Amino acid sequence: MAHLIFYGKEMYYTVFGRGEPVVLLHGSAGISGRLKRLGRAFSRVFRIILPDLPGNGRSGSSIQADAVISLVEHLHASKASLIGTDTGAFTALNIGLKRPELVDKIVADSFPGGFLSGSLENLAIPVLFTGSLKDDCIPNIQEIYQALKDNMIRSRAVYFPRGRHPSMLSNRTAFIEIVRNFIKS
Repeated sequence: MAHLIFYGKEMYYTVFGRGEPVVLLHGSAGISGRLKRLGRAFSRVFRIILPDLPGNGRSGSSIQADAVISLVEHLHASKASLIGTDTGAFTALNIGLKRPELVDKIVADSFPGGFLSGSLENLAIPVLFTGSLKDDCIPNIQEIYQALKDNMIRSRAVYFPRGRHPSMLSNRTAFIEIVRNFIKS
């Protein structure tokens, strides 16, 4: 695993695959290894960047965004698509708000809403929200996503009828197909 020094600390990451850059962002208390299988499936079409994010929880999402921005710049992977789950979705959206020129598309999976570094109203980056209607952590996911979409320029939502939190893992096969088509469109 390679690493980047960010604010004096090592941030480890893995890069594999070929094609357009896609950064996979794990949720709180997670590690990149949890998304490796998903990354392998995407690596047939995309260059996958899989970082271990510094810190965890909602309070770390702004610092995590800065860390991923540094990593994207370090790897010269501008116009990367970002796929984040749970707090990784916070991180992805915060990157889009802070540095939209670095981002092509955003997938926010199992995103509970709130705690962003700005308003999503003027975010011109296409955003796909994905979630499970049976999410045990976010029982009102449709209401949250509808409120977000009502205030956004370019967003849509896909709901899986089954699965748990996070939906990207419990609905892996369908998620891969939907996201691959979204990023390629």
